[in-house]
Amino acid sequence: LTVDVYSVGSDKPILVGSATATGPIYDKGLSTRLVHAMLARATFDAFKGAGMTLPKEDIASVADPSTRDGYAFLLLSRAYGRFFRETTGKNRVGTEQNNGSALAVAEYAVLVDPRFVEAQRFYAHLLAEKGRPKKARAHYEAVLALRPTDVRSLLALGVIEINQKNLEIAEKYLKKAVAAKPSDPRAHFWLGRAKLRQGNVPGAIAEFETARILDPAFTESRQEL
Repeated sequence: LTVDVYSVGSDKPILVGSATATGPIYDKGLSTRLVHAMLARATFDAFKGAGMTLPKEDIASVADPSTRDGYAFLLLSRAYGRFFRETTGKNRVGTEQNNGSALAVAEYAVLVDPRFVEAQRFYAHLLAEKGRPKKARAHYEAVLALRPTDVRSLLALGVIEINQKNLEIAEKYLKKAVAAKPSDPRAHFWLGRAKLRQGNVPGAIAEFETARILDPAFTESRQEL
């Protein structure tokens, strides 16, 4: 099993890291758990070779995904690959009506295993990108039903509600994100945005300042100050 890491900062993707993991071969194939372990090892080595550090939540989700359904896991991996090709302009698959699109494949992964948190979250992300916030919200909420402190989903819901002008609801989600991970500058930044939209300027400034302190390179927070 091989994992390649590409840089997509330019028009042409550039391979920046690669690693291969092997496992024992049985007559009946490899177990889902063993495939997960192989993927985790190859992924960590590939990113290390590329000089990149994965966030702890990514390490956890790769090393121990929330599904034991091998087909659902394969579908999500395929959805990631399709998304990569779509976003880099190669082999564009068009709309969600296309059965080969990242969105369609991610939807199928969710149907195969509705308790697959990573698939639910990625499907919600794709829906939000397609301008379908109502349906995206439902799948982010499905993640929270399984994992109430999932910071990514709390953040995404907060942003959706800000864009929908549901500012009190947005602030509720973003406060939960901050509580779940106080060290995340994005959580403080978006909480600041929600407070600013409600006219709470001192509260917003405090959140933007916290985001700046946590990550001085996070330019969005500095621009708000």
